[in-house]
Amino acid sequence: LDRFVHVFVWRRWLDAATAERISYTGQALGRKLGQALAQRKGLRSLHVSATSAGGFAGNECIAAYVAAAGPERATTRLTLCDPFCARADEVGAPWDDGRRTSGARLFGRDADFAEHFLNSDDIVPSTNFALPLCYCYDVTGSAERASFPPPSSGNFLQDVGLRLLGYHNWPIGYVA
Repeated sequence: LDRFVHVFVWRRWLDAATAERISYTGQALGRKLGQALAQRKGLRSLHVSATSAGGFAGNECIAAYVAAAGPERATTRLTLCDPFCARADEVGAPWDDGRRTSGARLFGRDADFAEHFLNSDDIVPSTNFALPLCYCYDVTGSAERASFPPPSSGNFLQDVGLRLLGYHNWPIGYVA
């Protein structure tokens, strides 16, 4: 079995983006990555995973790949872990309803199979509902969650910030 696995960490672009632009920055990066992957002929399958605000990057990677690769494209799978679904201009009612957010309308639309690992009891807005275009696994009450360690980056202030998000990071831990 011939495999190519690449982990794309977009933190340096994420850190440079403002809260108002993070979804657009993610989409721009995902688009470039998807177009580059479309140049890789002979690719049989493409599995993209994303968490939180990275959902915009992951979804756009799949969308751009599908659009650019043509009829001989690989099968695609999108895995989203507690994706942040709202753009800055979507703040306000119905922020937590989420069904009219960009993420709810876009996430999973172009993938052959899209799955959503949901945690519904954290404080992060626009992440606490099932995405309509994805198969949803609600892992909020999973037994494994009791043994999930809180994030530990080594940076005290960053760790406090991550812990304040509650179990927003839990779905990626579940998938791993």
